[in-house]
Amino acid sequence: GDDASATINRFLLLARLLHAGTLQSGWEITGAATTVAPVHPRSRTFGAVRLGARLQRVIQLSPEDAPAFIALGEFIDAAVIKRDNMVTTSFDTALYRYSRAHETGDDFERIVDLTTALEAVLTGSESDHEALSLRLKSRTAALLATETDTGTSIFNDINKLYSLRSSLVHGGRLRETELRKAINVSTVPANAGFGVALAFAVDRLRDLVRRSFLARLCLAAGTNPLWPFSADKPIDIALADDTTRTQWRTHWRNQLHALGAGTAADPAAPGIDPITQRNSRP
Repeated sequence: GDDASATINRFLLLARLLHAGTLQSGWEITGAATTVAPVHPRSRTFGAVRLGARLQRVIQLSPEDAPAFIALGEFIDAAVIKRDNMVTTSFDTALYRYSRAHETGDDFERIVDLTTALEAVLTGSESDHEALSLRLKSRTAALLATETDTGTSIFNDINKLYSLRSSLVHGGRLRETELRKAINVSTVPANAGFGVALAFAVDRLRDLVRRSFLARLCLAAGTNPLWPFSADKPIDIALADDTTRTQWRTHWRNQLHALGAGTAADPAAPGIDPITQRNSRP
């Protein structure tokens, strides 16, 4: 049963990374495949799937997706992570927090989970906390920028959401006007109600974490990786150079194309507010 559950969770992870779907588990029953058994079936609920969720991104899978699922799974398995004498690693923390942010729960908790995941995947064990926020914004913008999602837009959105996270974690006072300003990121529909705006802001952060994880995974792959998990490199110096920055950005996108998952590098398709059927793009 545990093996089957792990297989399902892995499938959900790959579907989220490749297609940015908002899918989530509702319940799971584990038991013997016979009418009579010595042990009662074991039931597990993941939290009620809310009717009328404030953002949805429904995806449709086909047999043609199978090669990309297999290839990305092998990439994750092949990642060189030092786990000797470790209780946890930044790689594992990023995966766990990213997955948890898809489950039914509080949107503010999701923001904390996702910013923690972004820190884990792009800064790892670096401990200079004063400069952490700037490094995080700069690295994300440098690696993920596209023609439709500029580095400036990414930098500004993370700046707002990371500041919100700091207020939530450290228990600072937060006025309603400040909260509305913090969640007014580039993908929030115009004139959206507060609940919908918050859901779209969370989704924006979730997609930045998704693409950052894919970028990091691809940059660490191969026999001579550009950014290995197992060694410290002067990352910010490398990304400050226009040629190197372009090379890294092109490299991780080409890696995904080679896996048959090139579109996974792009910003997620617009989410839909199921109540008004509006999305974040005109």
